[in-house]
Amino acid sequence: MAVTVGTMNSQMAAQYSIDIDQGVFVYSVVKGGAGDKAGLRLGDVITKMGDTTLTSRQDLSAAMKGYRAGDTVTLTVYRGGQYIEVELTF
Repeated sequence: MAVTVGTMNSQMAAQYSIDIDQGVFVYSVVKGGAGDKAGLRLGDVITKMGDTTLTSRQDLSAAMKGYRAGDTVTLTVYRGGQYIEVELTF
């Protein structure tokens, strides 16, 4: 996915002024990578991959195992106080 992520928690929520404390926090996005092409940004919190709810970086890793290069999945992302959906192609 070419992004650096971490498990969201209440301390990070307070530090970044984000209203949720579960999900996968995006620390960085590699320019030109799948995450960049999907529109992910620093500070996004990925809460779902397809129908799978993500509460940790480990959840994301496990969910990604079900996809191969060329597959597309919908990510639910919390950004700026609202949930959006983006399409990510591996």
